[in-house]
Amino acid sequence: MSSLVVSVGEDGRSVVRRLRGSAPLALRELRGPSDQRGVQRVALVQTAAYLVGGDAVALHVRVDDGAALELSEISATVVHPGEPACQIIDIEVGDHARLVFAELPLIIAAGARLERRITLTLGVGSQVVHRDTLVLGRHGEAPGDALTRTRVERAGAPVLDETLHSGDLYSLRSAAVLGAARVIATLGRYGTPGAAPEGAFELSETDTLVRRLARRTRDLGEIDARQRDWSARLLGPDTR
Repeated sequence: MSSLVVSVGEDGRSVVRRLRGSAPLALRELRGPSDQRGVQRVALVQTAAYLVGGDAVALHVRVDDGAALELSEISATVVHPGEPACQIIDIEVGDHARLVFAELPLIIAAGARLERRITLTLGVGSQVVHRDTLVLGRHGEAPGDALTRTRVERAGAPVLDETLHSGDLYSLRSAAVLGAARVIATLGRYGTPGAAPEGAFELSETDTLVRRLARRTRDLGEIDARQRDWSARLLGPDTR
């Protein structure tokens, strides 16, 4: 299991307390303008083919009270055909802590089998921006069988809890769900009051979810721009 813990140091800046990678997933501390704003920046780096059949990859992240973390991926992830793989991501965000977690596309190749679970646990006054993008199959192919669950909770109560099963392609391709789209982009903003964009889901007064469907990832310019805006508002104008 890979694990990351970020807390507030004596000078008020966020610092890494634990940085432990486990193949095929490594963690790299980044340096840049954000260091001057008290924000810790860490990248998720693939050290081997990932995800392949038989992989059981777990990541645990804890952002302690008052700390700020920008967690980003360096490259997209392809779920390769073969034996079942498992990906579990558990993130705890402490009281009045801030997190931007920018996931790059997760591509479900034909013949792949994946069970994925991501859980975000929010503290009192914590603020989070989370982006994930699911691509159903590489170019010109149908997707494999992926069961993905995303849960966001605060004080033990669910803010968001949803499951998608790509193996039920007939239902997904209906006009009421995806139609001809093969890309599902989701951008969540949690713990931040403000007007929701047109077409967004208002989960509560402080929690907003934006979802866009597209044929290609390059058609997601609107949600890309909103991700940059929300991230900059949360962590500062130099957020990358």
